[in-house]
Amino acid sequence: AERAAREATAEAAAAAAAELAVALEQTKGQLATASGESSAAKAALQAVEAEQKSGDEAHTAAAERKQTLEQAFGGDYEVIKQTTDAKLLKAVMKVVQGFGFDSALVSYAEETFGKPAGERGTFDGLVVRELDQAFKAAIEEVDAELSQGEPEKAARAAQVDAARADAIARAEAEETCKGEVSAAQAAFSEAQAIKKSAEKSLKDFAPEMKRVASELVSAKKDLRSRESILASFLALRERTTPPPPEPEPVEEEPVAKGAEAGGAVAEETAVPEVVAQ
Repeated sequence: AERAAREATAEAAAAAAAELAVALEQTKGQLATASGESSAAKAALQAVEAEQKSGDEAHTAAAERKQTLEQAFGGDYEVIKQTTDAKLLKAVMKVVQGFGFDSALVSYAEETFGKPAGERGTFDGLVVRELDQAFKAAIEEVDAELSQGEPEKAARAAQVDAARADAIARAEAEETCKGEVSAAQAAFSEAQAIKKSAEKSLKDFAPEMKRVASELVSAKKDLRSRESILASFLALRERTTPPPPEPEPVEEEPVAKGAEAGGAVAEETAVPEVVAQ
């Protein structure tokens, strides 16, 4: 019965360890999948962030160009239309050249604004009107670019938000899988320890029985020895003590006749003692 119980325990422990080994491999596979998905989500986030940065840089650059045009058109350009200022003229010409204004118009504008306002003629007025239109057209073009870029900018931001949320969720799933793998590994290790213990117990059964049998034989020998001693003691206790032997008779020595006669006379002649009255 004991051997059967140990065999059943060992079989159950082996089955449990095998089941947990399968579960451990499954959790490891899930972790590998989750890790791959997390890495892909991180890469996707980096890609959309790069697109956002590139697109937003273009949008920001357009906004800066519009600001430059508007500041020049409403600031320095208005001043040089009323007076002559070589420094301001140089700043305005740098702006219009940078925005690709017609080179002939730019050349005429330098001549026009190089003259005092009172000396400018009809052609100079035409040059000013053309330059006004060029400024307005450039500003409208940048406005259109910004208007078109706003939805795209919002879309890029939404993509980044979605990709970031997905990356966070994938990373959390990966961490969950790591915890499950750790738990499965701990359970499997414990099951392996139980299995080894059960297998050792089963393996030790035969030596244990041999030792018990040897101890039983020794105990029986000891018991027989004790029983023999006890029987001897009881036998001795039941014995009766024999009476002491009778004493041997003592022979009396013969008495001399003269001595006997003298003694008799003495007895006869003895005078009784008189008590004084």
